[in-house]
Amino acid sequence: MFATDLQRLVLGGEIGGLGESEMEIGAALIYNRALSDAETYLQTTYVNDEFAFV
Repeated sequence: MFATDLQRLVLGGEIGGLGESEMEIGAALIYNRALSDAETYLQTTYVNDEFAFV
């Protein structure tokens, strides 16, 4: 689990000393609350379908 901060959003930053990698961000889904398990499942399914992740 990553520490979150309401004052800052970091996309594509180095996490835990693992180094950086070249990447593209296809979408950023930002919510004003935590999603329920059902909502998380629906969003995961949407992203997998939209961006053809397997």
